[in-house]
Amino acid sequence: MKKFALIIALAAALMATMLTGCLAPTETEDYEKIAEDSASVYTLDVNPGLRIYVSSDETVIAVEATNEDGEAVIAELEVNGEALEDAVETIVDEMFEQGYISDDNNSVLLSIEKNEKEFVEKVNKKINEVFERHGKEACVIEQKLDEIEEEIEKKLEEISEKYDISEGKAHLVEKIREEFPELTEEELAELNVRDLYLILDGASESTKEHFKKHGEILEDLYVGAESAVSAALADLQVEGLLADDVDFLRVHMSREDGKMVYEVEFVYDGNEYEFEIDAESSEILEKEIEEWEALDIDTELRDFYNKHKDFIEGIFEEGKLDIDFIFGERPDGGNNDEDAKPMKTSQLLDLALEYFEIAETELEKTSVKTIKNEDGVVVEISAETEDGTEYKVYIEAFSGLVIKATVNGESLEVNPEGE
Repeated sequence: MKKFALIIALAAALMATMLTGCLAPTETEDYEKIAEDSASVYTLDVNPGLRIYVSSDETVIAVEATNEDGEAVIAELEVNGEALEDAVETIVDEMFEQGYISDDNNSVLLSIEKNEKEFVEKVNKKINEVFERHGKEACVIEQKLDEIEEEIEKKLEEISEKYDISEGKAHLVEKIREEFPELTEEELAELNVRDLYLILDGASESTKEHFKKHGEILEDLYVGAESAVSAALADLQVEGLLADDVDFLRVHMSREDGKMVYEVEFVYDGNEYEFEIDAESSEILEKEIEEWEALDIDTELRDFYNKHKDFIEGIFEEGKLDIDFIFGERPDGGNNDEDAKPMKTSQLLDLALEYFEIAETELEKTSVKTIKNEDGVVVEISAETEDGTEYKVYIEAFSGLVIKATVNGESLEVNPEGE
């Protein structure tokens, strides 16, 4: 009789599984196999991270938590076997319930890892509907991970495992570090999607083009870039001084000593100013002033080209460069490629470190400024090492050739031929 009862119980369990459409994933579940069997795979990141596996009929096969917060969100949820839109609604509602989405955080990172059907528009729409029902406006940041190179994909997997975050969030972290290499993976991995994208928002357009933003990020927690600039300008105690009165103004959000800060840099009255402004209070946390070294870039470029003309033209003959840095004309008489893009900040910094033969681990701080951005692009990279040595280098941003370099203010002989 006991054996018969056991058979009945097993049969009932099997029937329940068939009715729900799938088995609930366990810790030993092979999610790689589930991904192969899925028509679409999406990750939702706020701070909780959840990966959703979807069948071709838009039914949720499984939901995988990518971090501890994600586990807390799905602990009591029963979404396997539900329609994709219903599951997304349940998950986002739970994020509201647990306080991950709030009055000052409306950002959701939607990472498309696999998308054979156009389900993503429905996911976007459902997220917005849930936000509206809660009386809020969503900001959905969309990215496609199914188009990245295999080498990058492996790196994202490593970062994901190391810091217990999704590959989607790892990709956002890496894109930020391409522009701001002084920030570490570890400190960025701890941030929520809102703060990560606010940092990324200060990056170049070529870096941000990997992400499509639907809606506006709530910045109510922070004073805003305009207020940060005003605080920095007020510190100069020059009556009536406005942002339009300074040169090379650059402001972007960053992270320093566990705080969100605004980095404000500009040149005024022969001096270069750098401020760190507390993003929540406008308090000036740190400032540096040094004499501005005015550089005649046009003259520097012409002198550089005239001195190394044969070498530079030789590079073009060998097909190593597609674009010239001399006033929009290539030495071989061709025209600039309008679609060509300058090198990324991280690449330029690597060139600077290689030029000076110093390691990234030796750096105390770095600064990057675009000095000329008309026919060509020259970037000034300043770096200070832990021993107090100050390095400055001017690099043509398309070719990567060093135009001028100094150590502690002393000019070095620049020779691209390496002789």
